[in-house]
Amino acid sequence: MFGFLSGWSHAKCKSNLQMAASRAKQSMNKTIVQKQQLERETVELIKATNFEKARVRAEQTLQKQHLETMFDVLETMLDLLATRIKIIANASTLPTDLYPCVSSICYCVDRVDNPELQVVWSQLCSKFGKKVMNQMKENVHDKVHPAVWEKQNFTQNWLVFLWFWTVSIIFFHTFRF
Repeated sequence: MFGFLSGWSHAKCKSNLQMAASRAKQSMNKTIVQKQQLERETVELIKATNFEKARVRAEQTLQKQHLETMFDVLETMLDLLATRIKIIANASTLPTDLYPCVSSICYCVDRVDNPELQVVWSQLCSKFGKKVMNQMKENVHDKVHPAVWEKQNFTQNWLVFLWFWTVSIIFFHTFRF
């Protein structure tokens, strides 16, 4: 598109925020279905005493759970920003109460398959400057929502979580009414 037409537009930003929220919801639902399938596979592998493969499936299940939580938080942040787009449109700098929200969205731009997020990011770059948005994308100021940051960085205490998820999957599928 032409360079002079790619500036800030609160209407374009709002519509892309709403589309990105919808896509995040779809991704969350897809992740839920995949997680449930992995849980069933884990139980079948445990019943067949194939514990090594069951451990791998349990770890995949846990990663899907983290993704589900991250997509839920992302959808909430996108909805919040779409709701407050008029405040952003009238401000010359980003309001401080929206820093965690915008930081979380910017952090997810390159980490989530959501093309509308890229458009939102470029719109915010046009409004507040690329330098500020790049700092938020890289989480320089540690303003990204903890759920998004922790769920993207899976390595924290994974053995404890893995054990918990394996036991809960077995319990859920064994004592189902």
